[in-house]
Amino acid sequence: VKGNIIDKTEAVKAASEVEIVDLAKAAIEFSLNYKEILGDDSELSALAISGITALPVEYIENSNMAEKNLISEKLIGLYSVFEDENVKIAVLNKISSFKFSVENFIPLLNDFVKNSSVNEENLVLLKSVVNTLGSIGNNQSFIIMLGALSEKKWEPLFENLEKSLCMLAEPLEKEILDILRRGNIKDCRRLFDLIVKKSENSQIFKAEIAENVLLRTIYIYENSNSTGEDLISLQLESFDFLKKLKWTRASNTIVSKLQGLNTIRSFLKKISFVKLLQVYLMLLQLVQFNLWQHI
Repeated sequence: VKGNIIDKTEAVKAASEVEIVDLAKAAIEFSLNYKEILGDDSELSALAISGITALPVEYIENSNMAEKNLISEKLIGLYSVFEDENVKIAVLNKISSFKFSVENFIPLLNDFVKNSSVNEENLVLLKSVVNTLGSIGNNQSFIIMLGALSEKKWEPLFENLEKSLCMLAEPLEKEILDILRRGNIKDCRRLFDLIVKKSENSQIFKAEIAENVLLRTIYIYENSNSTGEDLISLQLESFDFLKKLKWTRASNTIVSKLQGLNTIRSFLKKISFVKLLQVYLMLLQLVQFNLWQHI
């Protein structure tokens, strides 16, 4: 069996456009079938990688759903049975290029991120998994990666985590708003910085997030009587972003949350002079929002 693996690999690499699909699929099939017999064999890994890499994405995209599912199943099989990191990364790169969902692969990747230690030995694979989740992930992927941003051990991959989270964010608007509505000040700050400040998502989506951050921080103030600098800074930044966009939709809601002048006076008495000036400017800007007449 092992004697002709190198020849098979070379045949895949040299295949013409007419031959490539059949040879790539054959390489994948062979690798799966003989993995248990040959074990951790570098030549078998090379054959698997050549088959994965050579299989044209155009062929997969133009196939019927049964063929798409079959190919996805074979690729996930390779990812699962091969310990070779290079095989796993080849699978991740291929599936990341699909324009259709591979739902049954996502929980495997989510669990890997959730349960992984971050060290030099698995850093390259973890980076590839995080990047792939940015393309195919679900709401659980978002929650897991958002949590990772608060753990120092993930610092080498913060940039990758942020990029993947931003890619997932807009389609998961409902889930993110749910996080904000029950979140604490750290949750609000993390999502505001990630989506409003750093992402390339639409301005409308960013405004939705900024509005809900502002509403949530007002709620936190009212219910915990917290007047920390972090809370006030986030309120001001959220308001300033909405003002620049002339986002007036939330006007009545925000005003009702302020509960009149007594709330505002109580709020102003408890903050520093610098913050007092900032809040004063914010209240002046309420006039531009046509809000003051409602207070």
